[in-house]
Amino acid sequence: RIPPTGTLASLPKHAYVAAVHLPGVKAMCDPHKRAVGHPLDPANGYNETLYAMLSRKVLAYTQRYMTTTHTALYFLSATSLRTLPRRVLVLWASHYTIMLTGAIDGLRRLGVEVTDVP
Repeated sequence: RIPPTGTLASLPKHAYVAAVHLPGVKAMCDPHKRAVGHPLDPANGYNETLYAMLSRKVLAYTQRYMTTTHTALYFLSATSLRTLPRRVLVLWASHYTIMLTGAIDGLRRLGVEVTDVP
């Protein structure tokens, strides 16, 4: 059975929101240039314990959901399939290379025979 993946439902959004408002942490981002991080400032209330807690939540999410197997299940959950297929044919364009190679690896880890045609 293909389970619903809950990728975004399980995203620790509160951790990201809290990180943006963490005292003593300042960052600016100009998407056309680059993100700029500033030194942590204990004088402005930087709390290392709170920062460590938030980072552990984000790391736990990443370790659980940002895997090739989970990516494959996410792709399959968007189909009408109810069980894992035995074989899959993947036709793909080169600009999706990174994402699809991860999904193909995940399918293979799930025991699915994959034929991919770039």
